[in-house]
Amino acid sequence: MRQTRLTRQAEARAGKPLTEALPELLNIRGIKGTAEFLGVPKGSIDYWCRELRMERRFVVVPPGYRLLLMPMDPLVRHIDLLDATT
Repeated sequence: MRQTRLTRQAEARAGKPLTEALPELLNIRGIKGTAEFLGVPKGSIDYWCRELRMERRFVVVPPGYRLLLMPMDPLVRHIDLLDATT
């Protein structure tokens, strides 16, 4: 993805590259909260997700359960999302 002024600004606010920051922020804050946190339009979040080939899906997790995302490549670390009660 091309580094624009807006991309650099968002990465500076997140403190890490968008490839790492976007999944984490979107899972915690949602698209509107992520856009507000990074100071960018919601359309930019959608565009970056498409450019980075990230899939956004809605998942409902019942209380007391956790969601564990496993990479398709065993050499990549997994992402352990917080359970729905926290």
